Amino acid sequence: MVDIVFLTHFICSIFMTGVIWVIQRVHYPSFKYIPKQDFVDYHNFHSFHVTWIVAPIMIIELFTAAFMVYENYYSEFFTKFLIVLLMNIILWIATFFLSVPCHNDLSRDKSDQAIQKLVRTNWIRTIFWTVKSIFLIVLIV
Repeated sequence: MVDIVFLTHFICSIFMTGVIWVIQRVHYPSFKYIPKQDFVDYHNFHSFHVTWIVAPIMIIELFTAAFMVYENYYSEFFTKFLIVLLMNIILWIATFFLSVPCHNDLSRDKSDQAIQKLVRTNWIRTIFWTVKSIFLIVLIV
């Protein structure tokens, strides 16, 4: 059971690492090129559709990480899975306390300052997903 849970978590993490790099390097920086009169519609379209892709995967990641910790409480892997869970918690905190407020601002009006803050603070999520994926690859090897 843990093998399927680990594999599910691993696939979700690798997927999210790819998604976050596309968002970080393409989508968020492209916000500055959207004309002001079209921006709110564009941003809201982007946010709505991206949420339907990433939210289920993030939820699966969080629950599988928690399950791996729970199931391996007395195992040699407990500390490693705890690190994975803590990285997931940091990703959720960064999402809700850094990214969501920027998106809330941008859902009302185009702001170059909010776009810059979104790009800058999203590096936290980009780095954590990348490090987590590398960590999971190391666990497999």
